[in-house]
Formats: sequence, C-alpha cells, structure tokens
Amino acid sequence: MNGRWFAKKQLRAEWYDGLTDYSVKESEEDEAKRLDDFGSWLEEQSSSDDDDAEEHTSETKPVK
Repeated sequence: MNGRWFAKKQLRAEWYDGLTDYSVKESEEDEAKRLDDFGSWLEEQSSSDDDDAEEHTSETKPVK
C-alpha cells in the first residue's frame, strides 16, 4: 500500500516503533461542533426513516 493514491492523497506505510502517539487531540470547540453536527445528522436520518415508514404503510394493502 505504500505510495498508492487514495482519495487524491498518497498513502505512506511505515513500521510502528511502539513509542509514537498517533492520537489526534481536538479542542473543546472542535469536539462540540463535531457532536452538534453528528446530532443534526442523526435527526435527519430519524426524520427520513419516519417518512419512509409512512410511505410503506400507505402502500400496504390488507390481506384477505
């Protein structure tokens, strides 16, 4: 995979040295924005699921 391109970015693969900390630290503002965006996305998904459920129930015909 080293040197291959993915999503217009070139990948770089190396051996892990066991010491380097690769975790990403984000500010409280960035975290709050990310969580708000995720909450908005969840609400959009929930409302579209409700719309889909209503469409399916209106198309359902009674079984005789």
